[in-house]
Amino acid sequence: MQLHVLYAGADRFVASIVPKVGRLARDAFETHLASDDDLARLVASEVRRLELGELRARVRARLAARPVDDFRVDFEDGYGVRPDAEHDEHARAVGRAIAEGHRADTLPPWLGIRIAPLDADTRARGLRTLELVIEAMCAARGARPLRITLPKVRSVREVDELAGALEAHEREKALPRGSLVIELMLEDPAAFLDASGRVPIRALVEAGRGRVSSCHLGSYDLTAALDVPGWAQRPDHPACGTARMLAKLALAGTGVPLFDGATTRLPLAASRAGASEAERARDHEEIVGAMAEHAASVRRALSEGIDAGWDLHPAQIPARLCAVFATYLGAREAMTERLSRFLDRHARATATGSAFDDAATGRALVSFFDRGHACGALDAHDLAAVGIERAPRSWRLPRTERSDH
Repeated sequence: MQLHVLYAGADRFVASIVPKVGRLARDAFETHLASDDDLARLVASEVRRLELGELRARVRARLAARPVDDFRVDFEDGYGVRPDAEHDEHARAVGRAIAEGHRADTLPPWLGIRIAPLDADTRARGLRTLELVIEAMCAARGARPLRITLPKVRSVREVDELAGALEAHEREKALPRGSLVIELMLEDPAAFLDASGRVPIRALVEAGRGRVSSCHLGSYDLTAALDVPGWAQRPDHPACGTARMLAKLALAGTGVPLFDGATTRLPLAASRAGASEAERARDHEEIVGAMAEHAASVRRALSEGIDAGWDLHPAQIPARLCAVFATYLGAREAMTERLSRFLDRHARATATGSAFDDAATGRALVSFFDRGHACGALDAHDLAAVGIERAPRSWRLPRTERSDH
C-alpha cells in the first residue's frame, strides 16, 4: 500500500537520488528520534510507552526495506520558471535518468513527473516537457510505467487532452497500453465547484479514459485562491477539510484514492558546520517539532480515510511512518477484540439461520488489518490473531471455523 509521494525539482533528479533520500530518511530517524521522549512526541497517545520499542523496530524495518514509495519529478512549482532551452535539457536529462535508474534498479515502485498546467499560458510547455521526457526515456531503452501529474486542473478538456496525448505516446513508442497514467491535482476552486454549482471531480476522472490513478489535494494553492492569508494557510484549514470531503464523496466507488497535501514546515537545521552545543540543541528541537507537526497532519488524514500524502523532505518520511504505524499499533488491540466479537456474532447467527446484515462493519474491520499489513505496520502474527489471510484489495470476511461467510 502506498503511503506517500516525495516531490523534488526536476533540476535535482538523478538516477541515484532515491537511494540517497532513503539514507537521509534513515539518518533522520536514528539521529532525531533516538530517544523515546522524542519518538513519543510524534505518536501522541496512540502507542503506550512500553510499545515504543515495537514501533521503533517496525519503522526501522520499513525504512530499510522501502523508504520511498513514490517519487515525483517536479517541472512545476518545485521547479520554477526557466528559459525553454534549460527546461528542455532538464526534461531530456530526467528521461535519461529514469532509464538509467530503471536499469540499475534504484527507482521506487512508483515514479512520475509533474508537468506545467494545460491552461492557455502553459499548455505548450507542459506537453513539450511530457514529450521530451518520454522520448529520452525510450531512446535510452529504459521505458517504464510513468505517472503524469496534471496540476491546477480546471476543466474536463484539460484531462481529455492529456489522456489523448498519452494514448498517442503509447502508440508511437510501442509502450504497453495504460503504462502512462494520470494524477489530477485538485487545487483550483473550479475543480470542486463548476460554474453551474456542480462538483465536477468524477467527470474529471472519467475524462481520463480510465487512466486516472489518483487525485491529489493542493492545499496551499487552494487556500490562496480562496483569499486565505498566508499566515493562516495550513493543511487542516476548514477550506481544505471541505475540499477533502467533497473529493472523497465524489471519488467514492471509483477506486481512485485521494492524496493529502503537503506540510510545508520542513525539518531543517538553521546552524551550519561548527555549531555550538546550544545551537545543535535548538536545531534538534526545531527538527523534531517539524516532524511532529507533519505526523499530526498524517494522523488527521488517516482519521479522514486518506492513507497517503505528500512529503517534501527526507526527514518527513520517518515522521509519516511513525504516525501511520502508531495509528495501527495503537488501535490493534481494540480492533482485534472488535473483529473477534463480530465474527462470534456472525457465527451464532449463521448457526441459528438468523439474518446478519452488518457486512459493512465486517469489511471495515478486515480492511484495518489488511491495510495495516500492506503498509508494514502490522505483521502476519497480527493477522493470524483474528484468522485473516492476506488478500490484497479483497475486503470480504475471512473464512474461519466459526463462519462460512
